[in-house]
Amino acid sequence: MKWPRLKHPLLCNIVLVCSVMAPPILSLFFPTLPVAAYIHPLLLPVIMFAPWVWAIWFMISHYALLMMTSICLEMYHAHLHGRRYFTCPKNGKDPATIRKRILRRAKRFGYPYELDAMPQELVSVRYKNTPSMTVYYHRIEKLLLVYEVDVLDADASRKLWQSTNAITNIIGKEQTPLYRKPKGHSKNNSVSVAAVILANTVSPAVAAKLVDTEIRTDDRHVLFCAVELSTAKYYFDNQKEPFMFAYPVKNRAINRIHRVVFGGRVPLRDNPHTLPIPHGFEKNGFDPEMSLWHFMKYAQKELKGVSRREKKRFQEMQNGTVIMDDGWLYCKLGDRVSTMMVDDDENDPQKKQVILSLNWAYPKSNRISKKDNATIRRLTEEFLRGQGFEVTFIEAEIDD
Repeated sequence: MKWPRLKHPLLCNIVLVCSVMAPPILSLFFPTLPVAAYIHPLLLPVIMFAPWVWAIWFMISHYALLMMTSICLEMYHAHLHGRRYFTCPKNGKDPATIRKRILRRAKRFGYPYELDAMPQELVSVRYKNTPSMTVYYHRIEKLLLVYEVDVLDADASRKLWQSTNAITNIIGKEQTPLYRKPKGHSKNNSVSVAAVILANTVSPAVAAKLVDTEIRTDDRHVLFCAVELSTAKYYFDNQKEPFMFAYPVKNRAINRIHRVVFGGRVPLRDNPHTLPIPHGFEKNGFDPEMSLWHFMKYAQKELKGVSRREKKRFQEMQNGTVIMDDGWLYCKLGDRVSTMMVDDDENDPQKKQVILSLNWAYPKSNRISKKDNATIRRLTEEFLRGQGFEVTFIEAEIDD
């Protein structure tokens, strides 16, 4: 079946949900229910609840496949919202009019925040503190910064990032006693920063970087939007993150830019300058012209193949060996294997960042003790330094 195609991710998600939930929902309205109740009273609950049992069994047994398909569709849906640059007819083309309308909308957000020492480029600072609707003890610190420069090049963007970092260290650290995090909990308040830069000219290098770049730390997310007044073009990363429970901090910053810069939603139909499909999609067999069912069949084969290949690799590895493959590190101690994610440093390709795991990946998902964690870290560091890389680790909180 060639319908629906992956190039319509929202439709594919709807069809995917309906294909799983349609049998139990239709069973409630099936015309044989009165007949079944008339024949025998026990047939009625069987016909009513059997499809629900089937749907639950299907979702549990195919959880990995459904999650993988849904995440790929969400990521591609977010990619379709990215552009090399945006235009906004609502703001006009005159530089003075664009500046006036953006500053007017910025004044409607939150409350003004007065700094002791305002940088020369900083025009406005707006602040808002709201409780999270997805995490009861969590609060979201929302910041809106508006800068104004003549030319936005590499040096100016670096200076503005340093200024933004200094400002967020001052603002956004208050905690209302009612929403203070529980004792012993490590999660802090998230700081979502939307920085709008009004510039007469934006260098091509900075513009290309802004459309697919985000800056984040453990509890802070900064999203820049550059407005080139001379050409009425807008550069920023409009690709939202998929989520299941907690709403991503990046998405909050994107919504703030939509509201302040564009006065609502971004006019995607007026902006045909789409971004190329990332290499990761093609590498994983994702083709927009492929049907949803063909992709799910391919993904199911890949999931089974990966599990078999990984099991074979883990069995063939020697004790104390470390292997790096496709952004992952595998370390074997005895008959157990730990997997770790590896990230490259954006500024220095010779630096690696290793995210340690809490649990073993093979043969059972048991918790890794502190002693084994220290051994894994030592072996991993020796392996990467032998390859000529500098290593930094993100420690995991591990209990014995």
